[in-house]
Amino acid sequence: MKTRILKISVAVLGVLVLVGTIFLWGASREVNFLKEGSVKGFNLTGVYRDHKSSLSSLSFHAENNNRWQVVETEGTIINGTFKTTDDPNMFSLIDKDGNEYGVVRLAYVSSKEDDGRLYLTNKSGTILFDKITNLPGFVVDATTTS
Repeated sequence: MKTRILKISVAVLGVLVLVGTIFLWGASREVNFLKEGSVKGFNLTGVYRDHKSSLSSLSFHAENNNRWQVVETEGTIINGTFKTTDDPNMFSLIDKDGNEYGVVRLAYVSSKEDDGRLYLTNKSGTILFDKITNLPGFVVDATTTS
């Protein structure tokens, strides 16, 4: 009976050590990703939604001329391009008319790149956005196409 309890205890301890090792490996991987992203820059591409209302959205596509688009709460669509800055997680937004729209500061992105947060600062103030997908999503305004 005592040997059976000892064997079960050793087996449980072995499983706990294995689970703990896997957890520490995953946590270490995530921490290293965050370190690298803060130094070299996170991937900006994707769609972000206004943290408070979830009504406004902001989309970025870094592989296609650094495009961005904001769809504001009232449905206004603003398109433009973005430029990188000395900070690898800060981007200057230029609208399609060449005017500065604002600045985006990417706070973090998860290692799967499907979760994250950024701050948009423009003449209206600073708005927090949550990343909802790592795929860009742009709305086509039917009133401006021919």
